[in-house]
Amino acid sequence: MIKKKDDAYSRFLILCLAVWVFFLLLYVVVGISLYTLDDYDSLYTLLNGKLLHMTYLSRVSMDFISMSQVSFTNILYVVLKEVQWYEVMVAALFIAAWPLLCEKKQTTWCLFLFVIETVGCLFCIYTGLQSASLEEGMFYIKGVGVILVLINTIIILLLLYHIKKKVHQITKKAA
Repeated sequence: MIKKKDDAYSRFLILCLAVWVFFLLLYVVVGISLYTLDDYDSLYTLLNGKLLHMTYLSRVSMDFISMSQVSFTNILYVVLKEVQWYEVMVAALFIAAWPLLCEKKQTTWCLFLFVIETVGCLFCIYTGLQSASLEEGMFYIKGVGVILVLINTIIILLLLYHIKKKVHQITKKAA
């Protein structure tokens, strides 16, 4: 009985990690798209697109670009306002997957990488909005793209490694 519970929980953790990988792939696509931009018109088109508009960062970036006055309270309002129900559900799956990462001592690395990504992206967006020229602003937006691609790729590889190990563990128990 306990063995079946452990297998069911392991499968649930694999599902959580797979959902996490899927959403991180969306951010890798956003990062690649942001890095390949040439002008602000294509940025507006990109951020209003169907797939990319699903991502939290795209919606927040769109609000930041259209913000008339940049202040800490305005940034906090935008960050909280743009949260959607499916992102809350995905966050719940992320939280459910933490025991596996804690077991493998990888929680610290994932949190550290997410903090670096968040701070780096907010810095690039804020600095890009304050820049004197459009070229300099686009440089910082491309910087957001590079940060998203690099950090999310590292996290995806880390999570895929854990999924592979967990699947191997389940198949080994079943045999």
